[in-house]
Parts: sequence; C-alpha cells; structure tokens
Amino acid sequence: MSMITEAREEIDADRIRVATAVRAHYSAAGFSASALAREVGMTQSKMSRRTTGAEPFDIDELSAIARVLEVEIVDLITGTNLPARPIRGGAAAGARRHLYLLEDEGRSAGLSGVNVALYQLS
Repeated sequence: MSMITEAREEIDADRIRVATAVRAHYSAAGFSASALAREVGMTQSKMSRRTTGAEPFDIDELSAIARVLEVEIVDLITGTNLPARPIRGGAAAGARRHLYLLEDEGRSAGLSGVNVALYQLS
C-alpha cells in the first residue's frame, strides 16, 4: 500500500471518529442534528454531511459545537470521553421494571431520594 493511500485511510478514519463523537455528544445532550445546526449557525444539510463523515468539520465549527454542547473540543476531535448511550426499546422497559423493584425495596429499607438513570456503554 502506498503512503498516499495510507494517509487517505487515516484521514477518513479521523473524519469518521470526529463525526461519531459529535453525534454521540449531541444525542446525549438531547439535541437533534437540525437543532444543533441551528444553534451553531449551520444549515441542516451541511450538518448532515459533517455528522455522516461525508465532509470534515473545520475547527471553527467544532469550537462552536463544543461550546453549545458544553464539552471540551479535544473530546470531539479525539473521540474520547464519549457519553454513555441511553438504553432504548424492550431492554429499557425490562430495566425499568427492575429499577422499580429496587426502588420499592429501597423505600422499605428506609431509603429515599435516589435518582437512577439507565445507560449502556456503546
């Protein structure tokens, strides 16, 4: 494999890593792609091209996104410190049933005021 081909593959991987990090952070913050686009002054189509990895984000865009999402820009660039992903579908319903049981057991043991969130690591 040539050095140029290897470099292109690394660049593609970097672009996908950044796009994945942005999607994970905006989802965890409760934003849709279009809502985030409005907040940072981008068009929805431009945000879509960036978050699918079709086009790279520029540093100014990442800076604006980091400010809106209240995350460090380095986490968007490196793909580190990704937020946990909420459990959805049937698994969430089953987990909620278990939490209700635990909550009832906690009340009977005299515990109160415990907040629990369901998350699964990606």
